[in-house]
Amino acid sequence: KEPEWMLKQRLNSFRLFKTLEEPPIKYGIGIVSNTKEITLNNLMKNSENQPLNHGDIIVENFETAFKNHGSIIKENFMTKGINPSEGKYTALHNCLWNNGILVIIPKSVISKNPINISINNKEEAQFNNLLIVVEEDSEATILINRTSNKFSKFTSNIIEVISKDNSILNIINLQNLENETNDFSTTKILQGKNSEIVY
Repeated sequence: KEPEWMLKQRLNSFRLFKTLEEPPIKYGIGIVSNTKEITLNNLMKNSENQPLNHGDIIVENFETAFKNHGSIIKENFMTKGINPSEGKYTALHNCLWNNGILVIIPKSVISKNPINISINNKEEAQFNNLLIVVEEDSEATILINRTSNKFSKFTSNIIEVISKDNSILNIINLQNLENETNDFSTTKILQGKNSEIVY
Protein backbone atom coordinates (compact mmCIF):
# COMPACT_ATOMS: atom_id res chain seq x y z
CA LYS A 1 0.00 0.00 0.00
CA GLU A 2 1.28 3.45 -0.93
CA PRO A 3 1.67 6.05 1.82
CA GLU A 4 -0.80 8.92 1.96
CA TRP A 5 1.80 11.51 0.92
CA MET A 6 2.41 9.63 -2.33
CA LEU A 7 -1.30 9.54 -3.14
CA LYS A 8 -1.45 13.30 -2.55
CA GLN A 9 1.58 13.76 -4.79
CA ARG A 10 -0.17 11.80 -7.55
CA LEU A 11 -3.34 13.92 -7.23
CA ASN A 12 -1.39 17.18 -7.29
CA SER A 13 0.45 16.02 -10.40
CA PHE A 14 -2.84 15.11 -12.08
CA ARG A 15 -4.12 18.64 -11.43
CA LEU A 16 -0.92 20.02 -12.93
CA PHE A 17 -1.23 17.74 -15.93
CA LYS A 18 -4.68 19.09 -16.73
CA THR A 19 -3.49 22.72 -16.60
CA LEU A 20 -0.12 22.43 -18.38
CA GLU A 21 0.06 22.90 -22.14
CA GLU A 22 1.12 20.23 -24.58
CA PRO A 23 4.89 20.65 -25.15
CA PRO A 24 5.66 22.33 -28.51
CA ILE A 25 8.27 19.73 -29.43
CA LYS A 26 8.51 18.16 -32.87
CA TYR A 27 10.42 14.92 -33.36
CA GLY A 28 11.34 14.83 -37.05
CA ILE A 29 9.06 15.22 -40.04
CA GLY A 30 5.40 14.74 -39.16
CA ILE A 31 6.08 13.43 -35.63
CA VAL A 32 4.67 15.52 -32.80
CA SER A 33 3.97 14.88 -29.13
CA ASN A 34 0.35 14.34 -28.12
CA THR A 35 -0.64 13.01 -24.69
CA LYS A 36 -4.24 12.52 -25.86
CA GLU A 37 -3.12 9.48 -27.85
CA ILE A 38 -1.59 7.67 -24.86
CA THR A 39 -3.72 4.64 -24.00
CA LEU A 40 -3.88 3.87 -20.29
CA ASN A 41 -6.41 1.02 -20.27
CA ASN A 42 -3.94 -1.60 -19.07
CA LEU A 43 -1.94 0.51 -16.62
CA MET A 44 -0.90 -1.75 -13.72
CA LYS A 45 1.78 -1.94 -11.06
CA ASN A 46 4.77 -3.78 -12.45
CA SER A 47 6.19 -5.84 -9.59
CA GLU A 48 8.02 -8.18 -11.95
CA ASN A 49 11.08 -5.94 -12.10
CA GLN A 50 12.30 -6.87 -8.62
CA PRO A 51 16.11 -6.46 -8.61
CA LEU A 52 18.50 -8.98 -7.09
CA ASN A 53 20.36 -8.78 -3.77
CA HIS A 54 23.64 -6.82 -3.87
CA GLY A 55 25.04 -7.27 -0.36
CA ASP A 56 25.34 -3.98 1.54
CA ILE A 57 23.80 -2.07 -1.36
CA ILE A 58 20.03 -1.61 -1.13
CA VAL A 59 18.07 -2.36 -4.30
CA GLU A 60 14.31 -2.52 -3.77
CA ASN A 61 11.18 -1.84 -5.75
CA PHE A 62 9.15 1.09 -4.43
CA GLU A 63 6.50 -1.22 -3.01
CA THR A 64 9.07 -2.68 -0.60
CA ALA A 65 11.06 0.54 -0.18
CA PHE A 66 8.00 2.44 1.06
CA LYS A 67 8.08 0.16 4.12
CA ASN A 68 11.86 0.06 4.61
CA HIS A 69 13.06 3.46 3.34
CA GLY A 70 9.94 5.58 2.97
CA SER A 71 11.59 8.74 4.30
CA ILE A 72 14.34 8.54 1.65
CA ILE A 73 11.78 8.27 -1.15
CA LYS A 74 9.68 11.08 0.30
CA GLU A 75 12.71 13.35 0.59
CA ASN A 76 14.18 12.68 -2.86
CA PHE A 77 11.56 11.33 -5.30
CA MET A 78 10.63 14.08 -7.76
CA THR A 79 11.33 16.81 -5.19
CA LYS A 80 14.97 17.88 -5.61
CA GLY A 81 16.04 17.02 -9.15
CA ILE A 82 12.80 16.76 -11.08
CA ASN A 83 9.61 18.66 -10.36
CA PRO A 84 6.22 17.68 -11.82
CA SER A 85 5.57 21.31 -12.74
CA GLU A 86 8.38 21.17 -15.33
CA GLY A 87 6.05 19.95 -18.06
CA LYS A 88 2.97 18.00 -19.05
CA TYR A 89 4.80 14.69 -19.54
CA THR A 90 6.60 15.01 -16.20
CA ALA A 91 3.33 15.68 -14.39
CA LEU A 92 1.70 12.74 -16.17
CA HIS A 93 4.60 10.52 -15.15
CA ASN A 94 4.41 11.51 -11.48
CA CYS A 95 0.67 10.91 -11.49
CA LEU A 96 0.66 7.49 -13.16
CA TRP A 97 4.04 5.84 -12.44
CA ASN A 98 3.67 2.09 -12.11
CA ASN A 99 7.24 0.86 -11.67
CA GLY A 100 9.80 2.26 -9.24
CA ILE A 101 13.22 1.08 -8.08
CA LEU A 102 15.28 2.55 -5.24
CA VAL A 103 19.06 2.07 -5.12
CA ILE A 104 21.06 3.17 -2.08
CA ILE A 105 24.84 2.93 -2.01
CA PRO A 106 25.63 3.23 1.73
CA LYS A 107 28.39 5.45 3.08
CA SER A 108 31.97 4.26 2.35
CA VAL A 109 30.81 1.20 0.39
CA ILE A 110 32.98 0.40 -2.65
CA SER A 111 31.19 -1.97 -5.01
CA LYS A 112 33.52 -3.84 -7.37
CA ASN A 113 30.72 -5.66 -9.19
CA PRO A 114 28.17 -3.75 -11.31
CA ILE A 115 24.63 -3.42 -9.99
CA ASN A 116 22.34 -4.83 -12.68
CA ILE A 117 18.91 -3.23 -13.05
CA SER A 118 16.60 -4.88 -15.59
CA ILE A 119 13.44 -3.04 -16.58
CA ASN A 120 11.02 -4.98 -18.74
CA ASN A 121 8.46 -2.66 -20.30
CA LYS A 122 5.63 -5.15 -20.71
CA GLU A 123 2.57 -2.91 -20.23
CA GLU A 124 0.95 -0.91 -23.03
CA ALA A 125 1.86 2.26 -21.09
CA GLN A 126 4.62 2.02 -18.49
CA PHE A 127 6.11 4.74 -16.29
CA ASN A 128 9.45 3.74 -14.73
CA ASN A 129 11.37 5.46 -11.92
CA LEU A 130 14.92 4.79 -10.85
CA LEU A 131 15.95 6.72 -7.73
CA ILE A 132 19.67 6.37 -6.92
CA VAL A 133 21.13 7.71 -3.68
CA VAL A 134 24.92 7.51 -3.43
CA GLU A 135 26.13 8.25 0.09
CA GLU A 136 29.45 9.89 1.01
CA ASP A 137 32.76 8.25 0.06
CA SER A 138 31.08 5.41 -1.83
CA GLU A 139 31.63 4.05 -5.33
CA ALA A 140 29.53 1.90 -7.65
CA THR A 141 28.65 1.07 -11.25
CA ILE A 142 25.01 0.64 -12.26
CA LEU A 143 24.07 -1.19 -15.45
CA ILE A 144 20.52 -0.42 -16.60
CA ASN A 145 19.05 -2.71 -19.24
CA ARG A 146 15.62 -1.79 -20.63
CA THR A 147 13.59 -4.04 -22.90
CA SER A 148 10.01 -4.08 -24.19
CA ASN A 149 7.62 -6.43 -25.94
CA LYS A 150 5.18 -6.07 -28.83
CA PHE A 151 2.43 -4.83 -26.49
CA SER A 152 4.50 -1.87 -25.23
CA LYS A 153 3.46 1.36 -26.96
CA PHE A 154 4.60 4.08 -24.56
CA THR A 155 7.29 4.22 -21.88
CA SER A 156 8.31 7.12 -19.70
CA ASN A 157 11.56 6.71 -17.77
CA ILE A 158 12.88 9.02 -15.07
CA ILE A 159 16.27 8.51 -13.45
CA GLU A 160 17.11 10.67 -10.45
CA VAL A 161 20.59 10.54 -8.93
CA ILE A 162 21.51 12.08 -5.58
CA SER A 163 25.30 11.83 -5.41
CA LYS A 164 26.75 12.99 -2.09
CA ASP A 165 30.23 14.28 -1.22
CA ASN A 166 33.27 12.34 -2.49
CA SER A 167 31.17 9.65 -4.18
CA ILE A 168 31.79 8.03 -7.57
CA LEU A 169 29.04 6.59 -9.76
CA ASN A 170 29.21 5.07 -13.25
CA ILE A 171 25.92 4.58 -15.08
CA ILE A 172 25.65 2.41 -18.19
CA ASN A 173 22.21 2.74 -19.78
CA LEU A 174 21.26 0.14 -22.41
CA GLN A 175 17.95 -0.28 -24.19
CA ASN A 176 16.58 -2.86 -26.60
CA LEU A 177 13.04 -1.61 -27.15
CA GLU A 178 10.64 -2.72 -29.85
CA ASN A 179 10.30 -0.42 -32.86
CA GLU A 180 6.68 0.34 -31.92
CA THR A 181 7.59 1.57 -28.43
CA ASN A 182 7.59 5.35 -27.97
CA ASP A 183 10.16 6.16 -25.30
CA PHE A 184 10.55 9.37 -23.29
CA SER A 185 13.50 9.44 -20.89
CA THR A 186 14.72 12.07 -18.44
CA THR A 187 17.78 11.96 -16.16
CA LYS A 188 18.59 14.50 -13.45
CA ILE A 189 21.76 14.35 -11.33
CA LEU A 190 22.46 16.32 -8.17
CA GLN A 191 26.13 16.20 -7.21
CA GLY A 192 27.75 16.86 -3.85
CA LYS A 193 31.22 18.27 -3.31
CA ASN A 194 33.99 16.32 -5.11
CA SER A 195 31.55 13.73 -6.41
CA GLU A 196 32.06 12.17 -9.83
CA ILE A 197 29.42 10.85 -12.24
CA VAL A 198 30.15 9.06 -15.52
CA TYR A 199 26.98 8.65 -17.55
